[in-house]
Amino acid sequence: MGVYVLLESGGYRGDKGADPDTPLIEAEFRTLVELKLRQSGIQVVGVQDHLADPYYPRLYLQVNNMVKNGLMFYSISLSLKQWCKSPTASIKTAEGISSTGGYFEPWGSAGSIGTIGKYIACEGIKEDVGGYVDQFCNDWLTANPKN
Repeated sequence: MGVYVLLESGGYRGDKGADPDTPLIEAEFRTLVELKLRQSGIQVVGVQDHLADPYYPRLYLQVNNMVKNGLMFYSISLSLKQWCKSPTASIKTAEGISSTGGYFEPWGSAGSIGTIGKYIACEGIKEDVGGYVDQFCNDWLTANPKN
């Protein structure tokens, strides 16, 4: 089984509403996360496969930031989410749409908040994210040992 990597928009250069002074680039974070997963032997599922089968687990990375007076204030959150069907439970949304399932989080969030100099922010935050992805990989491989 593979994992789809989902990065939330809003904190990367060029995102609508992102701080124009941010040095963070989404593609760098996607490459970092996907490379660490592949190096650990965890299959990375592309967007087309994920859209075709929404039951693939999602490794969800959220990085938010704000730059002020040469400092970057940031938060990082990494979690695994997966859509599951429930034969006994039915969820009704505010729009009246009924569903027999929902997302659950089989691997709890890892994350942090902090402050770092704007000019070293990208490398510092990537180092933190890399550590959290390493934690996830270790836990994933413990729960899904290779035979």
